[in-house]
Amino acid sequence: MSGVAFDTLRYSQRLKTMGMSEKEAVAQAEALAEALGDFAGTLVTKEHLSAELAATRENFSAGLTAMKDDLRAELAATRENFSARLTATKDDLRAELSEIRSLQRLHSWMLGVLVVTQLVPLFSS
Repeated sequence: MSGVAFDTLRYSQRLKTMGMSEKEAVAQAEALAEALGDFAGTLVTKEHLSAELAATRENFSAGLTAMKDDLRAELAATRENFSARLTATKDDLRAELSEIRSLQRLHSWMLGVLVVTQLVPLFSS
């Protein structure tokens, strides 16, 4: 990071024009320059901020891409699971329907036999 540009001579001259002694003005300027120098290490430049922002955007973009990929994979697995369960349910329903049809045919035959066994004696007399 670059340091803060501070003109101690100009500052001390300004203090002198305001009525401060030269000794006090120079001491004040040097003290302020030292304080600003210590503070300069914590300042952020536009370049540093831009670089950090670009890195953050890149990390965010990579994280978002990974999240989208994970969601797509999870969605595909869910679809596959749902499709398998749907197929199994469809097969179960077909088996039950087939059983119901078989029972219906059996009941039709049984009813037919009952009707015939009840009607034949009535017509044979």
